[in-house]
Amino acid sequence: NSDWIRAEHPDWSGPSIVCHPPSRSADHKTVNAKRASKRTATLVNLLGEKGGPLFWRLAEALPDWRFLGCEGAYGMQCLPEVMPSNGEYVRQNTDMTWVWKQTSVLLVPSWYESWSLTAVEAIASGIPVLAHPTPGLLESMTSPEHGPCAWFIDRDDDQAWADALAELAKPAVWRAWSKKARLRSAELDALAIADLDR
Repeated sequence: NSDWIRAEHPDWSGPSIVCHPPSRSADHKTVNAKRASKRTATLVNLLGEKGGPLFWRLAEALPDWRFLGCEGAYGMQCLPEVMPSNGEYVRQNTDMTWVWKQTSVLLVPSWYESWSLTAVEAIASGIPVLAHPTPGLLESMTSPEHGPCAWFIDRDDDQAWADALAELAKPAVWRAWSKKARLRSAELDALAIADLDR
């Protein structure tokens, strides 16, 4: 489902095709004129491997932000013993429209992502993405023409994540990364069509 995975298997001698997970931006796009000022950070799937503990540490460190933690489809979810006043746990839901309307920044501090459909769905709404630089996220969130369209941060550097959110609280910075997100989303639409045509 990604070029980097194909590159990981150079000895494969049979026929091969890369088909990136198809995700039409129109299916996920939401509109919220006040999104930039909401200061709402979202993590989808609160597994430890996906960054659940970091998410709740950031909630404690940044009381002026709201944190939406969305239950994942699998695995033991990391929840704080006491929910911070600026935190909210959202039960699993197949319709993410409400979540995307509330979200101003998506956090993806995963130690592994083969591609990351969650990030692809978020950028359809122009939601900036902060992500750990896994090969899959580097591929899905980097434009051949526009360069990185997500803000890449080491998942073990709490302060860097807090600093990035502080920067994205500035409207001009948020708008710049939102524009990059939309540009990459348009590219991925075209890529999905080409993949399926092949």
